[in-house]
Amino acid sequence: MGGKEMKATQEEMVKERVPLGYRDFCAHLLIPLNRCRRETFYLPWKCEDQRHSYEKAARHRVISLSDAEQTLLHTFESEKGARTIMLQRELTLEVVIDLTAKAIKLVSTLSLTRL
Repeated sequence: MGGKEMKATQEEMVKERVPLGYRDFCAHLLIPLNRCRRETFYLPWKCEDQRHSYEKAARHRVISLSDAEQTLLHTFESEKGARTIMLQRELTLEVVIDLTAKAIKLVSTLSLTRL
């Protein structure tokens, strides 16, 4: 499949004129596919094995990226929820402190007026 490390070097990809958008973890399969295509004048029934290998790796890569995106999104949502709860607690604490300060001020004002 695609794998987690680049198997084709930058020099190989430049030499084989792999377009920038295709220089990914599947490029090592695209290089022989494109070479076969050039040698066989892009006949559709030629290079089927190479095309199948490349497309399978590309599909696997897209699925892996989608899974990673879902994991990140889930993590973000979990952290966002935790931050929201913490923020609500902080706001509640700030409100309690503010109300307590106002109550103390009011009591002290009332105490002074009664004297």
